This record gives sequence, structure tokens and C-alpha cells, in this order.
Amino acid sequence: MTDVSGTPHCMWKNERFRISLLTPISRWASLDTDYLLDIWDGRKVLSVGWTSEALLDIRSFKRGAWEAAFLATAGCI
Repeated sequence: MTDVSGTPHCMWKNERFRISLLTPISRWASLDTDYLLDIWDGRKVLSVGWTSEALLDIRSFKRGAWEAAFLATAGCI
């Protein structure tokens, strides 16, 4: 768990990517979803929120070379 601006959340990072996960326990007061997953590759390239009822909200998505690099990092290709 990492504490950013007083909000605890899960964070993972390597030399290229940073991933942040907010859950109901760590949720910002203004967040309108129960969960929020953000991926950065220097800039935010993906932001996805979802509720406990599985309602998905793709907040932002930027196509680019980061997609293949991220899948390779995750061992998918």
C-alpha cells in the first residue's frame, strides 16, 4: 500500500510503467466508482473504473506502443 495525498492505495511500478489501484477501502470521496485502475507510461494511458455491480467505466484510453510493451511485461506475448 502506498499513501498519496492521504489516500492509501495499491501501486506497482517498474522502469517503464506505473499502475495504481483504488478500492472501496481507499476510495477518494469524489470517486463515483468502487474501483479505479490507472496505468501510466510517462503519462496516463489507461483509466478504468468499475462498481461492485460490475458496471464498467473506461475513463480514458490512449493507443500506442505501450500496449505491446505492457503485454510483454505481463508475460502475455
